[in-house]
Amino acid sequence: MVGKNRPLIIFRYLWEHTDEDHPATIKEIISFLESLGITATRHTIATDLSDLQESGFDIVCTRSRQNKYFIGNRGIEIAELKTIVDAILAAKFISPAKTQSLIDRITALGSPYHADELKRSLYVEGKVKTSNEAVYYIVDLLQKAINEERVVTFQYIEYTPQKERVLKHNGQRYQLSPYDLVWDDEAYYVFGWSKGYHHNKIVKFRVDRITNPRVVNIKYYPKPNDYDISVICNRVFSKIR
Repeated sequence: MVGKNRPLIIFRYLWEHTDEDHPATIKEIISFLESLGITATRHTIATDLSDLQESGFDIVCTRSRQNKYFIGNRGIEIAELKTIVDAILAAKFISPAKTQSLIDRITALGSPYHADELKRSLYVEGKVKTSNEAVYYIVDLLQKAINEERVVTFQYIEYTPQKERVLKHNGQRYQLSPYDLVWDDEAYYVFGWSKGYHHNKIVKFRVDRITNPRVVNIKYYPKPNDYDISVICNRVFSKIR
């Protein structure tokens, strides 16, 4: 089994240890495999590298007295990764712990020698990261509910004059047929048809104030024919500002 996986192990080694400025020789690859208890010859390594290239992996060979190999195209440029990292740092709805977790994963997409460049410090005026660790997953739940036209119920948080978090309407569960997720002023909102004692209309909720959401088997209320999210956003957010 180990022998069959050797080409993938080689690819992973190149991904984690090489780039254009830091190529690896076959001798170095053999030494790495031996550290894992895998025996290989220069011929078998050369064959594995050729097979990987023919399979579409962008492994570049610099031909010289000792051929050297490195990962070429990683699918995304370092400048693009930096932009993504900055966006994550600026997003208020992503908690500090989730921010670090995402940046660690994004860093793994780039060259290992660019990792320090992606450990960025971005100052954003008035930035306060949410303490709600679940927001990241609530956004995903809502998006799936939108795609599948499913109803979501949840409780909603409000703040007292003393800045204490409490459940609105004594913890009443809201019933929402979600239509759209909207990003405005560094916060996520969900728009949809809210049905219940307090609503029977299209409303918006701030996602970071939603708690204990559930997708339920209740009849979904489809979008009204005159529903236009751009018109609604222009009306709603212009009032806020």
